[in-house]
Amino acid sequence: MASSRAARLTKGEGPSPGSTFLWSAALFFVIAGVYMASHVRQSGGDTVWFIPIAQSLLREGDTEIGEYREILATHPGYAYAVETREGSLYSRFPVGTALVVVPAVAVAQVVEGTERLFGRIRTRGDPALEKMLASFIVAAAAVVVFHLSLGALPPGLAAANALGMAFCTAAWSTASRALWQHGPSMLALALTLLLLLRGEHRRWARFAAGACVAFAIVIRPTNAISAVVLLVYVGLFARRRLAGYVAGLAAVLLPLAVYHHSIYGSLLSPYFSPTRVADNSRFLEALAGNLVSPARGLLVYSPVVALSIAGLVIAIRRRRPGSLEPSLGLIVCLHWVAISGFAHWWGGWCYGPRFFADLLPFLAFLAIPALRAVQGVGAPRRPALLAAVGVAILWSLLVNYRGANARATAAWSWSPVSVDERPERVWDWGDPPFLRGLTGERPRRQ
Repeated sequence: MASSRAARLTKGEGPSPGSTFLWSAALFFVIAGVYMASHVRQSGGDTVWFIPIAQSLLREGDTEIGEYREILATHPGYAYAVETREGSLYSRFPVGTALVVVPAVAVAQVVEGTERLFGRIRTRGDPALEKMLASFIVAAAAVVVFHLSLGALPPGLAAANALGMAFCTAAWSTASRALWQHGPSMLALALTLLLLLRGEHRRWARFAAGACVAFAIVIRPTNAISAVVLLVYVGLFARRRLAGYVAGLAAVLLPLAVYHHSIYGSLLSPYFSPTRVADNSRFLEALAGNLVSPARGLLVYSPVVALSIAGLVIAIRRRRPGSLEPSLGLIVCLHWVAISGFAHWWGGWCYGPRFFADLLPFLAFLAIPALRAVQGVGAPRRPALLAAVGVAILWSLLVNYRGANARATAAWSWSPVSVDERPERVWDWGDPPFLRGLTGERPRRQ
């Protein structure tokens, strides 16, 4: 039995197709434009190889990147991100993000010339192209969130929800700054949710939802949590969609297993090993740090997610059969546990709660019941509630603006000493990354 929101989405209630298109186009170009105009780039070892892999697929038909090894000569610090298998060089990161940008790299080859593009990126990558592609991908994810919100909110408020995700979270300060895995992951999960909600009477949508969430795993393996929880949800509340959903999963995951076996001799690459999320002796610290530390805390960098928490509580109290919100809340909690299980839980050289970025579309969806509730609050409490929401939005906006525009914030990761060498720095309230560059003082060596 579908929730009332799913029913409205399925029936297509809301603004006309023409109006929806105009809203979507305006949101995409505004968000992508702001992202492109923002100053900070975060290209590094985690991100630099996806464009070379995409071009290798187009030029050579494989994901081997030996022809780009000159990047290691100019950036020896990127060596952690590659591995050698039987004399061939591969990125240690999943191939999903490279697959997402293959069409864009193909266009770049036509515009610039295949060999000219190859000559330019084979020694240093292409940070500018990374930023542009990441900006477009995350902007597209925000547009999907707008469509997810339309079933329950008027267009203006649905657009505000999408803009909130786009500018009050790590979507702006991290996912759009370079080709991190998080932007494509956000887009794949947002599309999965939209297909589930609108696939009640469309067989192709059931298959596509399973394929989308499976491809989210190809992009980033922690998305297996979403795939499994949503599989249980579909099995319990939408059994007619179960076969299509499972077929979509299999259509993507079986080729992934074959690909892994061809390179690693096993069905899973080392990056996909489940033991990677059970290797942290400081697990409780990581749980707290991912929420409230001054360097990586989700509630510090995006207190606007309090709306998501409130929305989840509202949805649970309503006890509507088939409501999707409890399942999404479970995914968020399990994801929090999983990222806290990494020994490297602070995410290396980055800004803010990077590991939470993947689930931002789910958090935006969970905020919908709270936004509806705020609309209905009576006069005595309305001013105070709106003021609290406004403060949370403003703080979130300013903190993520700094991460996207103040280059001094990036230096926090390595100055005065690398956070990877001194991870206790994530708890230093005397030197939070979002305040870097405001005082003009240089941090003392610790």
